[in-house]
Amino acid sequence: MTNPYMKRAQAALIGDSGRKSERRVAKVMKGRLTPASGAMDSAKGDMKLSRTHKFLSEAKSTTADTMRLELHWLMKIQSEALANSAKPLLTISFVGPDGKLRGLKEDWVCMPRSCFDELTGE
Repeated sequence: MTNPYMKRAQAALIGDSGRKSERRVAKVMKGRLTPASGAMDSAKGDMKLSRTHKFLSEAKSTTADTMRLELHWLMKIQSEALANSAKPLLTISFVGPDGKLRGLKEDWVCMPRSCFDELTGE
């Protein structure tokens, strides 16, 4: 039988590593975190980046060796970016419990092909 306290403690640890990773990614990418991780109607996405283009990013991380890509993540960030006149991004990070990268030298960034084509001049 599983101890309910241990399940809650494990869930808190997983959430904590994700929040730490979000802060780390925002700092590295020179982005601005969205309050409440995009939960408010007026502030969507996890992070905003303003460079030569305006981006809205959803940050996903895992302490596991695999991550399932979910369609609703892509649909959500694409819809929110469109509503904010921004280009959608999805950052993917494989991290340790401390939120620091594990196994890779940098985070991965995904975007729709049309954005890639625009940015590369195709």
